[in-house]
Amino acid sequence: MIFLAVLVAATVLAAVIPGRSGRRALQDAARIGMAVAMAFAGVSHWLTPTPFIQHVPPFIPAAEAVVLLSGIVEVILGAALLAPAPWRRRAGLALAVYLVAVFPGNLYVAH
Repeated sequence: MIFLAVLVAATVLAAVIPGRSGRRALQDAARIGMAVAMAFAGVSHWLTPTPFIQHVPPFIPAAEAVVLLSGIVEVILGAALLAPAPWRRRAGLALAVYLVAVFPGNLYVAH
């Protein structure tokens, strides 16, 4: 839930605060919001790993290492969303693949 709040707040701020060339397009504001939210989530994995470790199903070994590594991946993917235009599509696709890959962990914790 905190992730969603950070995503919305960062997107709204990016939409309201003008960029170098004036007002940002909504798509750019959403991309910046997602970048901030992913970086926030990744850092949260490092600072408070316990709730994230609880999301890891028991059949996955080294849950703490997996959580710390996924935090690194999230920060990198968030930063990649801010890369120059030719790389943004690749970053978005990589982020989509990552989110699909971690979705079973979210289902595990929801049940």
